Formats: sequence, structure tokens, C-alpha cells
Amino acid sequence: MNYSPQSLAQFDNLLYPTVLISLLSALVTAYFLSGRSRQQPPGPWVLLPGIGHLLRFAKDPVEQLRTLRKQYGDVFKVYMGTMPVVFISGFDVINGVLHDRGAEFAHRPPSFIAEKLVSNKGFLNTSGNVWTEQKHNIARTLRSLSASGGLLEQYIKSTVNNLTDHLQSVIQKGEGGQVDLTPVVRRSVCSIAFSMAYGRQLDLDSQLLVSYTDTLDQFLRCMKLAVTTTFIPYIHLLPNDPVGYRKCKQLAVVIEMDFVRPELERLAQIHREAQMTCEKKTGETITTAPTLCYAGAYMDEMNEKIRNNIPTMMSEEHLPKTVSDVIMGSFDTITTTIQWFLIYMTHHLDVQKKCRQEIHKFMGEDGCDVSDIDRSKLAYTQATIMEVQRVANIGPMPPCHTSDKDTHINGYFIPKNTAIMTNMDSLMMGPEVGDDPTEFRPERFLTEDGRPFYPKWFLPFSTGKRMCPGVSVAKKELLGFVVGLLSRFQFCAPLVDGNEELPSLEGVYGLTKAPQPFKLCIQSV
Repeated sequence: MNYSPQSLAQFDNLLYPTVLISLLSALVTAYFLSGRSRQQPPGPWVLLPGIGHLLRFAKDPVEQLRTLRKQYGDVFKVYMGTMPVVFISGFDVINGVLHDRGAEFAHRPPSFIAEKLVSNKGFLNTSGNVWTEQKHNIARTLRSLSASGGLLEQYIKSTVNNLTDHLQSVIQKGEGGQVDLTPVVRRSVCSIAFSMAYGRQLDLDSQLLVSYTDTLDQFLRCMKLAVTTTFIPYIHLLPNDPVGYRKCKQLAVVIEMDFVRPELERLAQIHREAQMTCEKKTGETITTAPTLCYAGAYMDEMNEKIRNNIPTMMSEEHLPKTVSDVIMGSFDTITTTIQWFLIYMTHHLDVQKKCRQEIHKFMGEDGCDVSDIDRSKLAYTQATIMEVQRVANIGPMPPCHTSDKDTHINGYFIPKNTAIMTNMDSLMMGPEVGDDPTEFRPERFLTEDGRPFYPKWFLPFSTGKRMCPGVSVAKKELLGFVVGLLSRFQFCAPLVDGNEELPSLEGVYGLTKAPQPFKLCIQSV
């Protein structure tokens, strides 16, 4: 068949559009035939490439989440910098993902800052067998420490007594009118965390404790901006360290080299000396450390597995990072919760009075021995702590989860390693709370006959596989501080220029939602 020059020219003109259309058709077909064709969660348009929706969350992330949930539903996607993040809201969705499918979503997504700061070591940022083995070790140790009459109760009793004695001396000096409680509360909480981690107590005025607490506090404040590198990794390359990333790296090294490793070496030396003494007397080998603490328990299990050729992911590299994770996790959350508790008590003096009456009725008016606390008798006090946890909501966006496989949530396709973040506000201020979620009302956590009530939606420690392993420790510690403080003191708004100045209920968002700087008036009761 012969073609004229004109027909060949026409064919040539049609060739490229035809090929282009064919390629586009093939791509579209492949897209719809692939897993990615399945509908992904809805979300707002990305207007700032490389920044995503980060600026929308800069001022008030909770309000932004409420707006997005109202617009897009319980599952929606945003871009935090270059990182896609799927938010899940509402009890049914959150419980379905974290609890019912907990094993599937027990992983952590890749994190630039976790890689650079802790080399993907430790407990909080690891996944798989590494995380599972360390979680079991942590849970066993914390159960032993927090058993009734155990070391935790001794640490709480001693620390709370030291704290209340300190505050009593402040009042006796005539300085109780305007007191910044934050520094001494931080040191008190850090003291308990230190004792549980390393097996020895420090005085509240100990220079080591003061330095350790200050360094942890600096690190956590620095992380408020440095965490931006998780979403925009290249920002750490900018001059003048605009988000404090390099400062965080320096502080992480200081924490490990100046505080963690010396304590680990001290424990190892104690064990070596006990080992030598035992071998001289009996010829036998010690398999457990003479000091019960988290670091000691980790070393015991690790060494025993190595000695018996049992496969293990525990290592000398993970140990200091894991210990730091345990300390930092309790230090920040418990300190912040106690701060918010005291603030809300100044706003609700009637609730404070009712808690104190309950404490005095069952624990006596001359202070209390926190090791003898019967939780069931302090139902209203427990309910008040829970109500503070609800309204303060100190962890509105807890650490991300992910799945290591392509999956679905509520019918939406979720590619593997996509960050999944929980909208805790949807629980703490959601419809399950009742018609008055903005009201401070401890009674919502009590049954009709006055017993503590734990509604299914109340998840301050998360749920499922990644649930905080130190829940029992946190509950005992919070109740111990509250009972010790309210049994001996009344907290109220200080006078400023002759007027009462209540502390703000507006929080400052960082790794947790902390209160703004505040002072209180404290009086003996």
C-alpha cells in the first residue's frame, strides 16, 4: 500500500498525540488497577509545597483538628511538611485502629529526628522485635516496683514528704503569697523517676538532681521546635540552627554522657563487686543485680540471655536510650499533669475543698502515708484527677503509629509507613463525654453510688499494644502527690496589685500541652 506525502504528514502529526494519550491511558489504568486507586482519606489542598499544612497547626493545633474533623470526618489526611499524616478521630475509629488492630499499627513511622538523636535506639521510637522485647522488660520491672508496699511507694512517700516539708518552710518564711511551684515539682517528679531507673534516691536540693532536671527541661523545651525536622528534614541544614536541632543533639549527648552512663557504670560496678564477693564465699554466680531498678533489670535480662546464648535484641547501645525514654516519658507527663491539677484547683475551690475533706476523712488530717492509700476510698479525689486529665488533655497529638503493610482505615486506603496520629481532643471533648464537655465536673467519673467510673473513651495513656507500660506507676504517683499536697495545703490565686490573679487555662503546645508560667498562693490547712 502506498501513502502520499500528505497522508504521511498527517500520520506524523497524529503520532505524538496518540502515543501521549496511550501512555496517559496506561498510567490511569495502572493507577486504578493498583492498590493506590482505592480512595485515600480526604483532606485540605496543599498550598505550600515542602511546608504542607504545618502553619495551620502552629498556633492552636486542637482547634485546627476540630475544624478539619468537622469538614472531612473522622479520618482525614494532611501534610506535615513533606510527610503525609492521617488523623483518626472518635472512639470507634481510634479504638478500632489502636486496640482492635493494635498489632497491625504497633509500628513507628521512619523519623529523621529519632535517627539523628538516638540512632533509632531505645524504646519510644523503635518497632518490631526490638520494641516488643524491651516493652516486656519495662512492663515486668514496673510491675515489680509498683507492687503494693514496693519500692515505688517508698520513693513516693519520701519524695512527697520532702516536697511538703519544703513548701511548709516557704510558708513559715512568709513567702507563701506568690510561689512558683514548677521548679520544685519538676525536681520531685524527676527524683522518683531517677530512683526507679537507677535504684537510689537524691535529695531535692542535690546538685545532681538540680542539674539533671534542668537539662531534661532544656531538652524538652528545645524539642518543641526541633521536632519540626521530623516533617521537614532539610530545615536542619539552615544556618543559625533556627529550630534548635543542633542544640537538641548537644543536650542529648550531655544527658547520656553526664547523667545516664555514670549511673549505669555505678550499677555495673555494684554488680561486679557483689559477684566477686559471692564467688569468694560460695563459688556461685549471681544472676540478678543487688539493686532493683529499671536499669539493673535491663542489664540482668540482657546478660542472662547472652550468657545462655538466647537470641536477644537487647544491647549496650539500646540500654542508655531506653533508660532515658523511661525517665523522660514519666518526667514530662506527670510534671505537667500535677501543674494543671493545681491550676484547676485554684479555679474550682469547691472541688479542692471536697477532695481535701475526703482525704482527711480517710487518711487523717496530719498529712498521710501515701503507701497506705486505699484508692477505692478516695473515689472523688481520683475522679478529680481524671477530670483534670480530660480537660487539660496534655497529649492532644501523641506519637505516631504506622503499619508496615498497605492497609485500610474506615474504607480508606493507607499506604504502608504512613504516619497515623490520634486526635485525642475527639475523645476528651467528644460527644461520649456528655452534653457539657467544657464544664469541669469530676462527678462524670463516678457511679451513682459514688464509686470510680472508667468510661471506655477515657484513654489518657492510649490503648492497645502501644499503651503506656507505666500506667499503674503514673496513677500511683499522681494520687500520691495530690493526696500529699491537698492534705496539708490550700492552693488559691495570688494577689497582684490587690486583686486575685487566676492562672491561665490556655496551654502552650510543645511535646505536651503545658501551662503558661504561673504562681499560686499556698496556705497551711
